[in-house]
Amino acid sequence: MTTLFWSLLGTIARRSKANFIQKTRQADAVQEGFLRSLLQIHQNTEFGQQYKLSDIKTIDQFRERIPIQPYSSYQPLIERMATGENNVLVSDRLLYFNLTSGSTGRQKLVPVTKRSRRAISRANWAAMGFAIDAARQKGMPLGKILFASSAKPLGQTDAGIAYGPVSTSDLRLPSISTKINTSGNRYRRVHWATCSKIRPLNKWQMQFVKFSRAMDSLAQPLPLKCLPKNRFQPHPIP
Repeated sequence: MTTLFWSLLGTIARRSKANFIQKTRQADAVQEGFLRSLLQIHQNTEFGQQYKLSDIKTIDQFRERIPIQPYSSYQPLIERMATGENNVLVSDRLLYFNLTSGSTGRQKLVPVTKRSRRAISRANWAAMGFAIDAARQKGMPLGKILFASSAKPLGQTDAGIAYGPVSTSDLRLPSISTKINTSGNRYRRVHWATCSKIRPLNKWQMQFVKFSRAMDSLAQPLPLKCLPKNRFQPHPIP
C-alpha cells in the first residue's frame, strides 16, 4: 500500500511538471489569460472599481491604468483588511497574512487567500516533479526529511486573522504530501526528499534542537499595535 501511495504521488507530481513545461511553450498566452482571470475576479472590489478593472481589455490598457506602486500605496487597504473588512483588494475571503522579515524597512503584511494558496500548491507539485525526475536520473532513492520549522503563527490581528512568516504560511498549506504530527499544529512532517536515510544527530545538533524547542515554548504571539490613522505596526520581539 505504501509503495502504491508514493507511486501515485510521484505520478501526480510528474504530471504537474509536464503541465508546467507545456505552459512555458506558450507563456505569453498563459500569462495573458491569467491576467484576464484576475481582472474579472476582482473587478468589483474597492480597488477594482477605483481603477475600473472591468474596462481593461488589453495588456497595454492594464499597464496604462495600473501604475507600479510601492507597498505604502496599498498599506491603508491592507490595514483595513486586517480589521476584517472584505472586498477591499481581493474578492476572496482572507485566510492568513504573510509577514515579511523587515530587512528593507518595516515588516509588511501580505494577504493570503485560498486562490493564492492553490497557486502555491500547483507550483509545489511541479517542483516535486522536477525533484523526483532529477533524483531518478541520478539513481537516488526517495526518502524522508525532517523540516525543522514552526508552523505556529506569530499572532492574530484584531479581527482574529493569523499572521506569521512566509515559511509558516507554506507549512500550513494543506497538501496530501504533508501531515501534522501528533503533538499538534506546531510542526509538520514533509515526506518528499532525496535522502536514503536519516542520520543520527551529534551532541551539538541535539543541543540546538533542545534550544530551539525551549525558545519556541517561551515565544509570545507578536501583537499588532493599532497606531494613529489606523496603521498597524508589529511590535519588536523582546
